[in-house]
Amino acid sequence: VKVGRTVNAWGRILLTAKGSSTGQAAIGLPFTTGTLAAFYGMQIQYFENLTGLTGVPSGSAASSGTTAALVQSGAASIASVADTNFTNTSDIRFSIHYAASA
Repeated sequence: VKVGRTVNAWGRILLTAKGSSTGQAAIGLPFTTGTLAAFYGMQIQYFENLTGLTGVPSGSAASSGTTAALVQSGAASIASVADTNFTNTSDIRFSIHYAASA
């Protein structure tokens, strides 16, 4: 939902087969983010069947970007959530709030 420049989106990623994707996991955004990173927030409400996580998953998007990278925050650092963390039955439910570029 977009009202003015404010975007509120939510979704679910439910895998039935992992496939062959590699690298860092990211979620495509419906509108390009603005340059004010302070207006950005992503929350993972639920996750299941992710392996090897050392922290709680969340999201991170750059200014003027079109994707939100999935990350995990541990006690000492932040790391990417990558293809190796997913299984054939991974399930993620998320919401995101940000200011669009226009």
